[in-house]
Amino acid sequence: MDLLHQIILTISSLVLLMTLLYTINNYNLNFYDTVYSYTAIIVQIFFLYNVFITNNCMLDRLDRLLRIYLPLTLFISNKFLLFIIIVVLFLIILFWNIFGGCILISDKEKKINKKSPFMGIVADVSAKVLFFVLIIKYCLMS
Repeated sequence: MDLLHQIILTISSLVLLMTLLYTINNYNLNFYDTVYSYTAIIVQIFFLYNVFITNNCMLDRLDRLLRIYLPLTLFISNKFLLFIIIVVLFLIILFWNIFGGCILISDKEKKINKKSPFMGIVADVSAKVLFFVLIIKYCLMS
């Protein structure tokens, strides 16, 4: 992973951690939202640790966990927490388009490790679909 990628991931992860802690402390969350927030904090701490030590095996596992974890936001009832997840998805899509693929993979690794482009397309499209579904849910929340 490139140094620029590490810096971007570190800053965005720290901002996410702070906003999740703010949400837990200042909003009256139901049980599902509270569990979701605490587990997101735990996952972010593991993620930050593995970004610093560049443990690619663990980052791959956390990336797969993210693909399972993000669709669970469909059941969130707190509007601010949903907004946070929408911003995270927007950043994932933005970084995907800026860097031409997953930010966890350096340009050198992209050239060496030519995985199936179909998997990247599926991840990109599913993130965009979930992004728009969550925006619709956010707009329909009272």
